[in-house]
Amino acid sequence: MKYESIPIQVEAIQFHYDKDGLMELNQFTDYGVFRSGAKRTPNSGGWAYVRVPGCTEILIVDHGDYVVKYSNGAIKNLPEEEFVASFRLL
Repeated sequence: MKYESIPIQVEAIQFHYDKDGLMELNQFTDYGVFRSGAKRTPNSGGWAYVRVPGCTEILIVDHGDYVVKYSNGAIKNLPEEEFVASFRLL
């Protein structure tokens, strides 16, 4: 059998580890950011821990990841390559 995915619309932001990027992520996730920092490996950006509203899940969002908010309120982070392969701008 063949299947086709159901088209869905989502809201998304790309996380950049700087003051503005942290503020944007915090607002986008209903103030779920509770810790952030810089990676200690060369050529890597920062990260943030985000509490997902309404559940016990914690996301670890890396610099450059996309944070996606679905219509049912679920929040998920995706690496840039996966986001670009899965979604297109409307």
